[in-house]
Amino acid sequence: DVVALLLAAKDGALAARLLPDVKDPEGHVSHALELSAKDLNPIVLYIDPETSMVRKRLFTANAPGRPIVEEQFSDYRPVDGIQFAFQATQKVGPLSVERKVTDVKFNTPIDPTLFKRPAS
Repeated sequence: DVVALLLAAKDGALAARLLPDVKDPEGHVSHALELSAKDLNPIVLYIDPETSMVRKRLFTANAPGRPIVEEQFSDYRPVDGIQFAFQATQKVGPLSVERKVTDVKFNTPIDPTLFKRPAS
């Protein structure tokens, strides 16, 4: 979670290091921020200098072969005063998963029947 990473960096639990700006193939320039810790592989956040929104997160997975994981975030919209990415794409090697969010609500009650086991 990007928010948890940034809060951990603010609290000093993660080391933050500003890397040189990066230009993607489409010509967009992003600030690059590396977050790391002794028990965490480095994670690089690519931040839009105009909006301060995270465009991309890049890290090495703790999985066989240690693949590179790239997550791209877009379609930010305000939800209760918080900018939320309604679209994201995660790529791990040749595999890709897209997420498109249609609605976001924070701190709403959850129907307890969702946690009941179905009758056998």
